Amino acid sequence: MAVALGTIFMSCGLASMLGHVPSFPQVSMCGMYAPERYIFTLGMNVSAILLAILLLINHSRKFEPGHQDSWDLYTRLSAGVQLGVGLAATVCLALMGTIPVSEFPIPHVLFAACFFALLVVFQVWNSTERICMRSRTFSTLSMEQQNLSIMKETWMVAWMVVTAVSFVTWQTTGNSIVQYIAISAVLLYFSPYIIELRDVSVGVVTNSEEDAEVRTRLLEGGDRAGEGQRRNGAPKGSVAIAIFTMLIIVLALFALVFSVGLNAPPSPDLKVGARRQV
Repeated sequence: MAVALGTIFMSCGLASMLGHVPSFPQVSMCGMYAPERYIFTLGMNVSAILLAILLLINHSRKFEPGHQDSWDLYTRLSAGVQLGVGLAATVCLALMGTIPVSEFPIPHVLFAACFFALLVVFQVWNSTERICMRSRTFSTLSMEQQNLSIMKETWMVAWMVVTAVSFVTWQTTGNSIVQYIAISAVLLYFSPYIIELRDVSVGVVTNSEEDAEVRTRLLEGGDRAGEGQRRNGAPKGSVAIAIFTMLIIVLALFALVFSVGLNAPPSPDLKVGARRQV
């Protein structure tokens, strides 16, 4: 969140200060000229990487012990496709930040629009999944946990709706203020994960520990070993589905870009920015 907001604030602030863009510009206009272009490109790519890491960590939590219901074929497929949609959105964000709108307007605008569209799909899918999961375990939670759960899900659904509405409004009106609202809503949607992921830690298993675990499973019987293999295969299978989904979406977008054409006349707003540059 901080990286994305900092990138927009610094690049747009610098572009406005240097007279490269009008007041309250479209965010894309803040990546057209040097030096703000370098800040914009770096910041958007770092934001895309961090968002991808968040999605991967959140995905792996579904296959932790105690979530055995996430290991059946349907939920693995659903989780994999959902992750693939989210990762495709991060690829669109990185490409949008790398391709300047002044030189290649069609690809830039397409990747920007697809970033928001794919992320809205991910948010709807993710929120529905979270609410269904909470409904199954709600009665087992303490009163404090129940209240916190209600607040988190309400918060995420509210910002999901704001993201969708502001994205559609921005596409139909081109209003830059609405674009700022859409960006803020995207970031605020993921803010509850700050609470949920604060206790997440990454453990490293050495080869000797891994060998000892395998020997223990063999001694305790084939059934337990088979269960362990199925458990380890669950996240791997869903990640493979995610990568396949992401590649299909990204390749389809590239095919669309090349079918339409890389270049097109810049919008009136971009012409204003260019005249200011001169």
